Amino acid sequence: VIAERVRVEEARRGEAVATMLPNPTVAVGSYAESSRLFASLLAPMPLWGTVGLAGDAARARTSEAAAQARVARLDAGVTALLAWVEAWAARAQLREAEANTARLARLVEAVRDLFAQGQRPRLDVVTAQGELAAARADEAAARHALDAARALLAAAIGAPDEAEPPDVVGEPP
Repeated sequence: VIAERVRVEEARRGEAVATMLPNPTVAVGSYAESSRLFASLLAPMPLWGTVGLAGDAARARTSEAAAQARVARLDAGVTALLAWVEAWAARAQLREAEANTARLARLVEAVRDLFAQGQRPRLDVVTAQGELAAARADEAAARHALDAARALLAAAIGAPDEAEPPDVVGEPP
C-alpha cells in the first residue's frame, strides 16, 4: 500500500513536469580565428498540442497509479479480513477440541471406576484412553493452527515481528 502511494506521488510530480514548456538555452562564445563574440538564445517551441497531450498522458498515469493504490488498499483489507476469519475459526476449533478433551477425560475416569467395580472389561478402559490421547493430539493441532492463524493475521495487519500476535475477539461481520 505504501509503495502504491509513492507511485501516485511520483505520477503527480511527473504530471507537473509534463505540462511545463521546455527551458530556453542561452549560449555565449567567441570565434577562435577572429575577435568576434556571439550570443544565441534558443527557445524550443513545442508543436501544437504536444504539451496538452503530454499533460493528458501524465494525468492518465496519475489516474492509473491512484487506481492501483485503491486496489492495493482493498486487497490488503480483504487479506486482513480473511486472516481474521481464519483465526476466528481456528479459535472456535480449539474451543471444541478442548471441550472434547475434557469430556473424554471424564469418560476415562468413569470407565476406570466401572472397571474397578468389575462392571466393564479392561478393553473399554484402553479404548477410552486411546480416544483421550487422540483428542489431546487434536487439541494440540488446533492450538498450533490458531498460532499459525494469529501469525498470519499479524502479518496481514502489518504488526511488527517482535510484537505478540493479535488475539481474535468478537464475531465475524
